[in-house]
Amino acid sequence: MAAGAVILPYRNKQPRIAPDAFIAPGAVVIGDVEIGPGSSVWFGCVIRGDMQPIRIGARTNIQDGTVVHVATADGPTHIGDDVTIGHMALIHACTLADRSFVGMKACVMDRSVVESGAMVAAGALLTPNKRVPAGQLPNDFVYRLRTHRIYQWVLWAMKRYILPTLFAALLVYVALAGVSRVLFAIGDSFGLVCRGSDPAPLTAAIVKPFDPSLLCWASGAGLEARRRYRLTLTLDPNVPWRDGSIDTDLGGFSREKMSSAMYWGLPWRRTLSEPWFKPIARIGSTGGDEYPLTSARPVSRDDLKRQLVAEFQTRTKGELFLYVNDGIQIFPFLGPFERYYNNNSGTAQVHVQRLPLPPPLGK
Repeated sequence: MAAGAVILPYRNKQPRIAPDAFIAPGAVVIGDVEIGPGSSVWFGCVIRGDMQPIRIGARTNIQDGTVVHVATADGPTHIGDDVTIGHMALIHACTLADRSFVGMKACVMDRSVVESGAMVAAGALLTPNKRVPAGQLPNDFVYRLRTHRIYQWVLWAMKRYILPTLFAALLVYVALAGVSRVLFAIGDSFGLVCRGSDPAPLTAAIVKPFDPSLLCWASGAGLEARRRYRLTLTLDPNVPWRDGSIDTDLGGFSREKMSSAMYWGLPWRRTLSEPWFKPIARIGSTGGDEYPLTSARPVSRDDLKRQLVAEFQTRTKGELFLYVNDGIQIFPFLGPFERYYNNNSGTAQVHVQRLPLPPPLGK
């Protein structure tokens, strides 16, 4: 036995290893395990006899990275004489008879039996309770599938080219979305998104048409800080309220109406936490003082096809802007800022009024 192997007792069971057996440095043998003369257990193997015994005969070769284990109730593992087990195989609560062979990365599951001289090919899966007759290979559907040349080629291509390429593409996609959001936020902070006018203080209620195809609609009304306002949106019944070809309402929409492209576009959604096409109010041409507009009272979806009455209390002062929650992007080669807004349609009348201050405490 080489120095550096880990030999551990478990529940008062000590591994019993023939003096001339070879256990490589880094291999682990635990519990009720018996290894016969002339056998070898190579680097990185784990042989764990915790709940049931593991018996390994003479001159058996267990190659690097293999795991040999047992099942809880009635699952010992028996490996006979002159057995060869290839690299990184999984041997679990089964029987490998004398002179049997298990190829690299094969998996032999509970209560399966590989008879004398039989073989389990590299990468094969021998499912529970299967038996491989002497001198034969397993022949069930799973085995035929996993050992077929086309399957093996697809698996190789997936590992070598397809999965790395998909992962790299995903990283590029996420990076583009992140950079786009950062650059959009920088442009927004300089007033390039919501372009302010010369707002007049809101002293009386205003009524104006709102166009959802605008990246940021300016109301021309200046709101005060720390005041409560009521904002009513009333849809024009003659013009469909629509995101491209998707009919919706003033509550916006989520998975129930999303197209497949919208799932890919989620990282580009302007306000990630709110549904697509949900109206959002904003105070000021810069900054992030925004208010997703939700009905001030319980309403049905049919109600939202006609009108939305929302109330909010401002944190800052400035001009009132409105937009619907749609995709954003910043890269010139993908089009203008408002690319994903251009296909929006509909008209809503905006009615904004300042609500009275609450009476002083004690009155």
